[in-house]
Amino acid sequence: MKKTIRPILRDDLSRKGLEKRIDLRVYLDGRQTKFATPYSIAPACWDKKSGRVVGNCPEKSVINSYLNGKETEYERYLFQCEMLGETVDLERIREILTGKSRTAPSEKTNATLDEIFDAYVDKLRTDNRCERTIIGILDLKKDMAKFSKRSKKRTIDQLDILFIQEYKKYLRTVRRNADNTINTKLNRLRSVVKWAGRLGYPIDDPFGKGLKFLNRSKPRTVFLTKDEYDAFLQKALPDKGDPAMKLTRELFIFSCETGLRFS
Repeated sequence: MKKTIRPILRDDLSRKGLEKRIDLRVYLDGRQTKFATPYSIAPACWDKKSGRVVGNCPEKSVINSYLNGKETEYERYLFQCEMLGETVDLERIREILTGKSRTAPSEKTNATLDEIFDAYVDKLRTDNRCERTIIGILDLKKDMAKFSKRSKKRTIDQLDILFIQEYKKYLRTVRRNADNTINTKLNRLRSVVKWAGRLGYPIDDPFGKGLKFLNRSKPRTVFLTKDEYDAFLQKALPDKGDPAMKLTRELFIFSCETGLRFS
């Protein structure tokens, strides 16, 4: 599908003087539409190929900066639609190019936490992030669903500092998570929140308002002594024992002998 934007000089319009109006032409899935800009320029100062003002025109920097900004906003909007799986909205494009907002609230206001999590996972997959990172976000989504029975209806703008403080309490008292595990989950949640904020969702980032993480506890090191490991090697398993247990034993021994992490 073709989605492009291009500035054009309206030579077909008759206006007083030598200046012609600059428009923005949008090509969208086989259709095209034009939007007027507040600027006009003499044809001698216009480069048709680049769609920019050239030469020594006094307004060159102002007009070109304006056109660059509109193209950037347009491309950002297309990227957001692609990441969130949304349909490109011509009315939203009109807002971007004309600077006139609709009176109706943005659809982003009604995005639920579930929708945000799903969109973020899609982004991670598009970016070819490792499966472990994706699984972590999906686990966080399930975790928050268990914590809040209203999570499917809770919108992103309701994710305030009080909600996250209660979530921290839930992880500690109900899930019995260790401090380091809680911090890991909060870090994942922060990445989702900040991503949603960059996309323009109406969220007042609670992580930027003094929300504190827990102090990292010193990890507990567990290991076998040489005598314990030798006893483990000599321990015989029943001939008719569980095949999975035998495989696990072999994998553990292999990890110990090679220095690989068992995970």
